[in-house]
Amino acid sequence: MWSSLQEKQVFAVSRSRHQSMRWKRYTNYRFAASDSVCSLVIDESPRAMLCQPLAFVCQQGSFTLVSVQGLGRSDNLLVDSSGAWRTGYVPARYRAYPFFLSNAMEGPLTLCVDEGSGLLISEDKSAELFFNSDGSVSHSLTQVLDFLKQIESSRLNTVRACGALSELELFEVWPIALAKNTEHLRIDGFYRINEKALSRLPGGALEKLRDVGALSLAYCQLLSMQHLPGLVSLLDDFRDSSASMADIEF
Repeated sequence: MWSSLQEKQVFAVSRSRHQSMRWKRYTNYRFAASDSVCSLVIDESPRAMLCQPLAFVCQQGSFTLVSVQGLGRSDNLLVDSSGAWRTGYVPARYRAYPFFLSNAMEGPLTLCVDEGSGLLISEDKSAELFFNSDGSVSHSLTQVLDFLKQIESSRLNTVRACGALSELELFEVWPIALAKNTEHLRIDGFYRINEKALSRLPGGALEKLRDVGALSLAYCQLLSMQHLPGLVSLLDDFRDSSASMADIEF
């Protein structure tokens, strides 16, 4: 569901490789056009839930938060044909492109860059430096790294919050079923908060969720599900069709 790192030309940022290189900031979101979901961190949930569905996915027994950007296909319905973002919130991980932090082989976090992004150049003096002439990290790259560190800090908080929700068995399968004319589509792999189970929790359990930010995360996810029909409308636009969905089951 995420773009594979193997599909990108990923290299760790280093003086030996990038001292003479410069980079440009992205001007559109075509690089995210094939992402049907995007990982989010807990600090993003209050803003993201205002305009797109949020869900949880389970990977290797652990749950994580994602924004739902497509409907069972490798297409991001939130990116239009010109590469513009359609909604009012862009996930944080996209805003650092073409940079990201990686901990390959479970090692320390390393700043990496996608050299296949088309944003790395060597001649344009108006572009951003990787490193200053004295070998120090440039101001612009330092800003990117600080931003990515903030995301990583929030990611760890997200892990704790999702762990607390899982411990109390508050995740349930989210069976998304869509039907359009003779076409039927079922989207599997998503989880949502079990609202009834949440409402039955005793005060002590609710306090535990509140203390790790999981309670607000749970309500953000539940409230965000109202945006699923909006994705259906975007799917119609994507297909260049005026027909509407006949049935939506939540």
